[in-house]
Amino acid sequence: MVTARCNATNAAAKAAKADDARSAENHRSSIVFAVPEAWSAVASGSGGSGSVMGTDGDVEFDNESGEEVTVSYEWDNRNMSGEVSDSGGRPQKSFDYEIIKADGSTTVTYKKVSNLTVGDQDVDLYYRDPAQAPDDISKAQYKARINVLELPRSPTEPDVAMMQSVMVTIEFDPAASAVTQDVISTIIGSLSMPSCTWDDILEEQELMLQMDLNGDGKLRTAADVQKEVEDQLNDLKQKQGSNG
Repeated sequence: MVTARCNATNAAAKAAKADDARSAENHRSSIVFAVPEAWSAVASGSGGSGSVMGTDGDVEFDNESGEEVTVSYEWDNRNMSGEVSDSGGRPQKSFDYEIIKADGSTTVTYKKVSNLTVGDQDVDLYYRDPAQAPDDISKAQYKARINVLELPRSPTEPDVAMMQSVMVTIEFDPAASAVTQDVISTIIGSLSMPSCTWDDILEEQELMLQMDLNGDGKLRTAADVQKEVEDQLNDLKQKQGSNG
């Protein structure tokens, strides 16, 4: 099981060898999942705004044959109508895309191959066969969209909920990595959001919307954040001064 990013502790970091690229401390994720026991995590990455729902992640594994398999997730954009959309706000109807070259174009399609149960929801699993564009695609892909949580759409519409979701992608070279659809289904079926990730999202959204979303009567403000940053800077200066 991939370690939750927000659950990583200093104790875990100290226990891991500094030169151990496969330590759980080095490969963490806001959304967690399980892979076969024989797989080893060898690299991980993330990108985005830095907020939980604005940051995508990926973990690269070597499978039992020593071949690369990458599991990644990307938070969906949604327009004000709640539809999954591209960066321009246009609704996204499928995973298909077009490769355009000087001598013509090729439409790359994803075929629905299964329906999975993830938590309490039914999820469609799609497959991209690299054979449909062998000169341009070397890796097979499985994709699934997972609904994660609902949040108020805006401060002016606190009773209108908007679904938040991630698109999960598992990619590998089918000529080298014998990864079966059953294994793919098991990995996607294991996806979950740790309670600490939920807490981080709740804190971010309460700050952004200025709404008490969990009903605890506490609301973090921009002034609170500024004070926390100032306190951290002061602590750092004091530590640097004592070390100097």
